[in-house]
Amino acid sequence: HFGGWAMVSQVISPLLQYSERFILSGTIATGIVAFYVVPYEVASKMLVLSVGVVSALFPAMSELHGTVGFGKEFKSLYNQSERLLLFMFLPIGAVLVAFAPEILRVWIGEEFARNGSTVFEILAIAFVCCAISQLPFTILQAVGRSDLTGKYHLIELPLYITLCFMLIKPFGLIGAGVSTLTRTTADVFFLYVVVSKRLDVKIGVLQDLWKTLIAPPVSLLIGVVLALIFHQYFVVKALIVV
Repeated sequence: HFGGWAMVSQVISPLLQYSERFILSGTIATGIVAFYVVPYEVASKMLVLSVGVVSALFPAMSELHGTVGFGKEFKSLYNQSERLLLFMFLPIGAVLVAFAPEILRVWIGEEFARNGSTVFEILAIAFVCCAISQLPFTILQAVGRSDLTGKYHLIELPLYITLCFMLIKPFGLIGAGVSTLTRTTADVFFLYVVVSKRLDVKIGVLQDLWKTLIAPPVSLLIGVVLALIFHQYFVVKALIVV
């Protein structure tokens, strides 16, 4: 049971990570796709740090699960790990967003700075969310609830592919970036809520951060995505009428 659902997540995760690239490469010129792929690869390196941190939690959480002191010790370890991830990745994300053009200009060249900096900024935020979501994902695996993440990924995949088609065709690189940001934001929300409800853990620092810093831009993101979708819908309707 555990292994089956864990395998589902392992199979679907690469599909989620590469869907927008395949759709992008089939929509625009291959040379332009590089302006998305390179910033994506740079921003995604945050996952290396995140996975390294949360992997150390897996044996500790597995050992604690089912013991008498699980609740108290688990909450303490969970909140400490949450703080560590936030203190690590929020500054990294802020630097990447603030200096995206300069980083691409120095590292690759002016052409990438001109064409890929906006996508880089979007993906930097997306992978901050992705890095933070590794904590609740790993904890759910550690306590034997891989079924929750597996079922979520099964639902997420077709929705994400649909979103990619809706945003990438009319908006290109930016549409791909917004698709990724939407997916990773949804992952953070779902995984933290599930851990909070299923394991009776207060989301702690992230809950306060959500109220003050994350909720406004997430609300803006939802508005932008809906606006892009409706824009595409009315453009298609207009073309049909014409």
